[in-house]
Amino acid sequence: MPKRDKGPLPIEGNQKIRNKIRREEVPASCPSDTQQPVTRRARERKPQSPKKETDPRISHLITYFCTEYERRLNCKYTVSGAKDGATFKALLKDHSEETLQQCVVLFMDDNERWLDGKRSIGLFRSRINQYMQQLARAAVDDEAWKYPRIE
Repeated sequence: MPKRDKGPLPIEGNQKIRNKIRREEVPASCPSDTQQPVTRRARERKPQSPKKETDPRISHLITYFCTEYERRLNCKYTVSGAKDGATFKALLKDHSEETLQQCVVLFMDDNERWLDGKRSIGLFRSRINQYMQQLARAAVDDEAWKYPRIE
């Protein structure tokens, strides 16, 4: 067999033979000859942080929204887990669970024509201030009936 020139190694063939040829090509004066061959280390994994417990109110609100959606529109709502959960998490910072449930009812009762076929948790969030105003007006009207003005 003719001697092989020191060009690129062929792709095919046994890996051990290619490694042996490479080691023979390294000059003896190279300091890496005395060192052990470099092996791949197992990938070091970062310690996982403990899972945070989710607020149970978030899952209650998502379930409530889905049941109202299904009851009124006769089809199931497809939940986008993290997105819808984050939406209710943000809303819970400012409003109570009961208030949000009342707003969900107002949202489902809303008869605006452009809402047909577009009812989602994201759209609910964009209209939350309108429903909060409706709830505030209803509370004021209820109070007015309890305590009528005497003139």
